[in-house]
Amino acid sequence: MVSGGSSSLGESKDNLVLFDEEYVYYDDSSSSAPPVSYSEYVITDSDRRELSVSEVAGLSKHELYIARNEIYARYGYVFETDYLQNYFNAKSWYYPASSNNIKLSKTEEYNVALLKKEEGRR
Repeated sequence: MVSGGSSSLGESKDNLVLFDEEYVYYDDSSSSAPPVSYSEYVITDSDRRELSVSEVAGLSKHELYIARNEIYARYGYVFETDYLQNYFNAKSWYYPASSNNIKLSKTEEYNVALLKKEEGRR
């Protein structure tokens, strides 16, 4: 990661995308996005159980961001940013939906709030 100055997501610079004052590698000439982990998910079961603060404390801000959005992606949410859309397009389980009208479960709502709160602490 390369440190950056401002914090606008999606600003490109030589195959790097500025993500909250850090640059992450992104090859916009292909449909692939930078891997967060070698797994298909950052958190495989965030749709089925409530996460703990200690469990998410070890994740980077970028991993928290991806984990939060992966909850929406499970429903086929179509993302407005190329970065997120390309990231999830590269996952075998992701199928874009025809509508972004989704309803999260109470567990998913809790996890989104927890992940967002932890992102805000960083």
